[in-house]
Amino acid sequence: NVRAAEALLPLYNDEEKWSRLPGLYDIVLTATDDVDEQIRILHKIAEITGGPLANKAGALNYAKRAYQLRPDDEGLRQLQDWSRQSGEWSAFIEVVTNRLQSDELEADRVRELKLMLAEVYAGEVEKTDEAVAMYRSLLEADPADEETARALEELLRAADRRDDLRWLFELKVGQASGEEKSRILEEWATVEEEVFGEPQNAVELLQRVVDEDPQRLSALGALTRLSLASDDYAAAVTTLKAQRDAASGEERGALETPV
Repeated sequence: NVRAAEALLPLYNDEEKWSRLPGLYDIVLTATDDVDEQIRILHKIAEITGGPLANKAGALNYAKRAYQLRPDDEGLRQLQDWSRQSGEWSAFIEVVTNRLQSDELEADRVRELKLMLAEVYAGEVEKTDEAVAMYRSLLEADPADEETARALEELLRAADRRDDLRWLFELKVGQASGEEKSRILEEWATVEEEVFGEPQNAVELLQRVVDEDPQRLSALGALTRLSLASDDYAAAVTTLKAQRDAASGEERGALETPV
């Protein structure tokens, strides 16, 4: 009975009779309606099960039950910790996915949970499709979320997800203006040329830069180089002249002779 279990718990704890403790705690657990006490007991059972009894998966199950009783930060931290120790993430993914279905969550909390889920998909269970979908949903909701954009870009580059990376670059371009917009387009052009092996795509991107900033020397220089590499000498002469007209001082002098 409950009184007997409560009396034996401190004795068995002191004597380190670990295998007997979960059963006794279960008796006490079923006898209380206090949620705080239930959560405390479940975390205690998890601690014993995953520690002295070395059953990490069992500890994860108790942590899951505790989080389902009250999905707070501490419960989520414990659930994540036991998932990491056990190497089993299905419970974490399940409860966080279910939690995201709640209409009570504020936008910041939704973002936080989705980021955690995306990180698990990408880094723990190697489900790149799910991670990309999670990151994209966040950016579609808030295109200015730079932290999420950086995380997604890192994932896409590592996984060689070209179309998704192009989508992300276009999203970033749409959020930028002036110098920053030109810089992003030039970075994208470099990726197209050097990583994807698509110099024509790079040319089109660089042309977008000079359409908005006709005197941007870095873009004009890259366009000239790419035009020469593709034997498009007419285009090369045009961009080289534009470089000369935009340059000044020694830079202009160095361009006079080639033209």
